[in-house]
Amino acid sequence: MPLSELHPFTQAELARAPEAAGVYVLFQVENPIHSGEAENLRAQLGDEKARFPRATHFAVETGHEDAQRRTARLQDVRAQLERVRSRTFLGR
Repeated sequence: MPLSELHPFTQAELARAPEAAGVYVLFQVENPIHSGEAENLRAQLGDEKARFPRATHFAVETGHEDAQRRTARLQDVRAQLERVRSRTFLGR
């Protein structure tokens, strides 16, 4: 499941999320609202469902078993999302 693939943030879709380690992004419609990393994406996304009730979609990326690599990838993702927000919302 690549980060470019948006999935509805529903219980049925969460049940299909991988139990692997990786990074994730939550969206409200198509706007990113939160990103994070997890040892178990399915469990973490289930926890995030209560914290972000307005989230409508999610995307995950697996293949980051090493915690340092996962943290580095999350930093990259957040930097990319910040550039998108700047261009979209601030007109840069």
